[in-house]
Amino acid sequence: MEKGLPYDDAATETVQLGISEPVNRLERWANKLDTFAGMEARGIDRIPEELRERVLSTKDYLQMFIIWFSMNCTANQMTMGVLGPVTYHLSLTESILICIFVWAPTVLVLFVLIGVAGPHFDTTTPSQGSGATLAGNRLSYFFLTASAPLSWSSAAADYVTYYPKSTNKYIVFGTTTGGIVLGKLLIEFLGIGLGSGLLKNPSWEAAFDSQGIGALVVESYSPLGGFGNFCCVVLALCIAANCIPGTYAAALNWQQLGAPFAKVPRVIWSTFSCIVFTVIAIAGRDKLFDIFINWLSLIGYWTIIWVTMTVQDEFLFRKGHFDWEIWNRKDLLPHGYAALFTFVVGWVGAILGMYQTWYTGPLGGLIGQGADIGLPIAFAWAAVIYPPARWLELKVVGR
Repeated sequence: MEKGLPYDDAATETVQLGISEPVNRLERWANKLDTFAGMEARGIDRIPEELRERVLSTKDYLQMFIIWFSMNCTANQMTMGVLGPVTYHLSLTESILICIFVWAPTVLVLFVLIGVAGPHFDTTTPSQGSGATLAGNRLSYFFLTASAPLSWSSAAADYVTYYPKSTNKYIVFGTTTGGIVLGKLLIEFLGIGLGSGLLKNPSWEAAFDSQGIGALVVESYSPLGGFGNFCCVVLALCIAANCIPGTYAAALNWQQLGAPFAKVPRVIWSTFSCIVFTVIAIAGRDKLFDIFINWLSLIGYWTIIWVTMTVQDEFLFRKGHFDWEIWNRKDLLPHGYAALFTFVVGWVGAILGMYQTWYTGPLGGLIGQGADIGLPIAFAWAAVIYPPARWLELKVVGR
């Protein structure tokens, strides 16, 4: 697909948006899809600065906020809220406080849900357990809810690649963080409210026990009759706002695995990813809570290790200046020995501190009846190990 973009007042250039030098039949086919259907063909190659350069408006920055708010304020995120009262036996107030510290159609129907289900929220029952057990539940829920937004960190840059080099980095950080936090909190607070009302509303409890969070949401809308069913349909459709960005980033992740993977167009990887997560979703639909608790924590473990190494490498070794001319030069980039060693050590810490339905680490089992502290241990160990390991790699290997 070609678009004319003005670079100054005197001239207009035409810039190719697809794969600039297709090397196989698949890439040429992808370029045709880009031209006729608008399916983005460009993969992990750097986008030329002349294609990105333009004067940004308030609307451009607002779009950053909206995309993050939209992908986090979706019905599937409600499961995270329900986990607080139901799984960790925390009160409504404590669950909300923990979430605090760690588009339009969706928000409208959610406010309808607040109105119809709000009177059934349980604001009086205190958190169950005491002492170390209660502290362990608080820690587990805190780090679990932190894992959800943390998982976006590895893909956050994928959605602003067409913004110019001069984009204000502080506004990017603010709109990204604000969109994630506000979208996440609204939907999770609703999930917490629904979870808190289970024990005092038999019909809610029966729906949840029989078919999970989806049935609970449908039951909470039931007083509204047909309009309530309509709201449920809107919520279900709006889940696409959470799935689409992940699928977009997944295609790039596949291509980053190596040169052979990069030769396969993104549209194929996106389609393949959709098939994979659809099969997984169907297979695990009856075990949603276990999947959320176990897999989300595992995602949090590896993500915090990756974030820690990335931040330290950026500011301690690169001093905030990455040489983009060598981004794909295997002969000039680091071998990754320090990163691999740090990753393994960080995972050892995570395993020692994890508290899952299938395994309790020796450190995680020390707090009450168990607490998942794998995430902070993985962070601490990675933060301590990576700087000396990277320094040694530079001294011995030279890059």
